[in-house]
Amino acid sequence: MPPYRTIASNEEPLNDIKDIIENGLVKDLFQAERANYLIQAINERVQDVNDTSRGNFGIFFGTIQSYTINELILSISRIYDQRKKSFETRCLDALLQKLDMIKENPPKIQQYNQLYEYLESNKIYDLLMCIDNDKDFIADLFNYIRANHNNNQKIICSLKSWRDKKIAHNDKFIVKEVSSLTLKDCHLLLEFPKKVITIIGWAYLNTGYGVKNDYFLSSDSKRSSIALKRLISKLY
Repeated sequence: MPPYRTIASNEEPLNDIKDIIENGLVKDLFQAERANYLIQAINERVQDVNDTSRGNFGIFFGTIQSYTINELILSISRIYDQRKKSFETRCLDALLQKLDMIKENPPKIQQYNQLYEYLESNKIYDLLMCIDNDKDFIADLFNYIRANHNNNQKIICSLKSWRDKKIAHNDKFIVKEVSSLTLKDCHLLLEFPKKVITIIGWAYLNTGYGVKNDYFLSSDSKRSSIALKRLISKLY
């Protein structure tokens, strides 16, 4: 992982943070959640769609599920990608770099009350305790993101092995990490970016992505699965 650096002006890194959030994490999280809900919708009616005496649509829904699993893996992998000098990847690691660059000259918190309520509701007490000190808050935010990222390294490794060995390449040797990855693991990796996006949105972007335990865009990502459930209900 390349070293971070600190700069005096925070305008450019703040613009980069906004870009990473809006055009990176938010979009990838939306696509991952949409795929996850579609997979769940098919799983809920798996016996019906696989019943050959009732239309024989199993192969169709199996194909959809196969594509959505790939979409889920790829979207989450982009969120947990590693930044590289040669690529401006919009990922959590790139976000950490931009936060580190402005920690000596941090911006003021934009939506104090909304941020306070969100941190309190989600029991993120380490950040709540330093919310009145801009330098301490951004330093603890950096540590909070990095610690959670590091704590999930085993699952992230399995995720990236799946991406590299089953999607990007047709690898003859499938490592143990690939077979151990579950949808529950993917769901766990989806929850943390929601908190990061919402915290930074209230703190620095003057944008609301969630309140309490509600991430606003999750309801939008369910729309395709709701339509799919209606279709399955008409068929069965």
